[in-house]
Amino acid sequence: MIRADILAALAPIFLIIGAGLAMKRAGFPGEGFWLPAERLSYYVLLPAMLIKEIGGAELGAFAIPPLLLALVGTYLAASAVMLVLGPRLGFPPASFATAFMGSIRFNTYAGLAAVAALHGGGGLALFALVIAVMIPLLNVLSIAALVRHAGGLGVRAALAEIARNPFILGCVVGITINVAGFDLPSVAQGVLDILGRAALGVALLVTGAGLTLRGLRTSLPLLGLASAVKLLALPVLVAVACRLVGVGAFETQVAVLYAALPTSPAGFVLARQLGGDTALIAAIITATTVAAIATMPLMLALLR
Repeated sequence: MIRADILAALAPIFLIIGAGLAMKRAGFPGEGFWLPAERLSYYVLLPAMLIKEIGGAELGAFAIPPLLLALVGTYLAASAVMLVLGPRLGFPPASFATAFMGSIRFNTYAGLAAVAALHGGGGLALFALVIAVMIPLLNVLSIAALVRHAGGLGVRAALAEIARNPFILGCVVGITINVAGFDLPSVAQGVLDILGRAALGVALLVTGAGLTLRGLRTSLPLLGLASAVKLLALPVLVAVACRLVGVGAFETQVAVLYAALPTSPAGFVLARQLGGDTALIAAIITATTVAAIATMPLMLALLR
């Protein structure tokens, strides 16, 4: 049974995403608003929040190595199975590679908002460490699949973009501050705190504005397969892996939350750069975001 506290924590997230979709369709506050808002959130607000939360967190309280072992091992094993078996199912190579990417990438904005609502600052710091590892890994896997099956170009540019990812840089700065035991001046802490408060609201509105209801009938078998792997199979496999390697209850909850997230909107840009099926990835992003309204509370309730 889905717990009321999980629903209460996650409902505002999806309501704000829905508000962003409604605002975009209504033309408010104007077409020119959304791209700058996305850039502000991506390059400034969310990295500021990550630096603040990681820099001041008690990271020694978490069992980080077994958690990362469970997550990385699960995603590598699942990716290997999909990449070996997928081409034998007869799907167009570019569409299959795109569906693979859609099944493993995650929406960082929704994840940060969900973990903050459910687990507070400690959960945020742990989640930030998780994404610092998983963002490069999943981007490399996505790029490899697209290059292999879609024949796209621009690999060096895509890899360089991974190295410049502001979320990773924010995590690196926060970890450096934490490990060094450096106390930020109160003025700097105040600036990061104010920017961090604005981060999640803006990011979720932008997520909603980026959804498209057109194209959901495209490649229904691949759309259904990618959505099922992303929202159902991976959370279950991660929960099992966490139990097998002895991950603690709190860390397991954060890992399952991570695995249950919908697909990242940034996948559309990567598919376009590397010759993927852009209509399919847009459909996967929208379908998983809408379906996650039901599947995230369910997975968190069943796999806690």
